[in-house]
Amino acid sequence: MSPIETEDTRAKILNAARQVFVEKGLDGARMQEIADRAGVNKALLHYYYRNKENLYQEIIRSTFSQFFQTVTNIINSTHPVEEQIRFFIEQHINFIHQNRDFLKLLGYELLRGNETFFENFEQAIKKGFQFPERFIQVILKGMEEGTIREHNPMQTIISVISMNVFFFLAFPLFSKIFPGITENETTFLEERKKAVGDLLLYGILKPSQK
Repeated sequence: MSPIETEDTRAKILNAARQVFVEKGLDGARMQEIADRAGVNKALLHYYYRNKENLYQEIIRSTFSQFFQTVTNIINSTHPVEEQIRFFIEQHINFIHQNRDFLKLLGYELLRGNETFFENFEQAIKKGFQFPERFIQVILKGMEEGTIREHNPMQTIISVISMNVFFFLAFPLFSKIFPGITENETTFLEERKKAVGDLLLYGILKPSQK
């Protein structure tokens, strides 16, 4: 099998596995069903991924790797702190919007308290260029420059992630309360990015910076 065929087969397997995991979670997923949806035999599936736990971990890793790389590029740049924070918010919202199916899996596993999911997610974070630590350094840099008030950076990161994740988890509810959301979703999401950025930054910028 050529490298191109190998990558194509892996892509088919990952796409099929993601669908099954989203629908049934780790416990309910079966390797045979994943193989059937991918159009490969079960032996080949086990050749690439020995068991569903390995496949599950790869789904989590592959889902977040591109996001981590994109964000890390800007975090490693010399752009102003405020610009880096707004960029993270924009990319985080884009990422969740593009992975709404995965968000269902996240919500399901959080409610179940699935330790396997948490362990796999932790490994994905560690392999994601130590993203939280680097983002904390961006905020600390703003404190050193005197543009951001003294506070615990972890609180800021938790606040951003919570606002963005809950918005999409509760989107069906919000769309009923505010029907205008769905009239032009693209425009609304752009407004949402700015709103979250403004709410966050005007809460952590020093008064003279507001």
